[in-house]
Amino acid sequence: MQLYDYLLFRSFAIWAWGGAESDEVSPELCLEGFPFFTGSCLTTLLIKGIGIAIILGACLNKAPILINVLKTGSVAGLSTNAVYGEVIMYCNSAFYGILRGNPFTAYGENAVVALQTAIMATLIWKYRDPVVTMPQRIAAVAGFATY
Repeated sequence: MQLYDYLLFRSFAIWAWGGAESDEVSPELCLEGFPFFTGSCLTTLLIKGIGIAIILGACLNKAPILINVLKTGSVAGLSTNAVYGEVIMYCNSAFYGILRGNPFTAYGENAVVALQTAIMATLIWKYRDPVVTMPQRIAAVAGFATY
C-alpha cells in the first residue's frame, strides 16, 4: 500500500500539488518520492508553506490594537474613516484574488486582515465617544455594500 492510498496523505497531496501545471509535479509523483522530494515538488510545497505562514502571521497583524481596545475600552487615536478605508482596501484585494481564481494562500492574508479591520470598525462603533449613531452605521455598511 502506497502513501497515496491513505486519505490523509492523498488530501494533503492534492492540496499541495494538485493545481500544478507541470508534468514533473503531481500528487502521485510527489508522494512516490517521499521523504526525498524532487526539486519541483519541494519548491511547490515550500511555496504553499510560505503562503500559510504569511496567513498565520497576518492573524497577528491587528491583534495588539484589538487587545488594547478591549482592555482599555477606548478607541482614542483611531480614525473611523481610516478604518473604513482599510476595510474597503483589504476586501478589494481579497475579492480580486477570489475572482482571479488564485489559491487561498495567495490572497488569504488580505482576507484575514480585512476581517480583523471589520472587527476593529465594530469596536469603534461600540467604544467611540461621541457614539457612532445607527444612521451612521447603516450609511457605512451601505457604502461598503455598494462599493
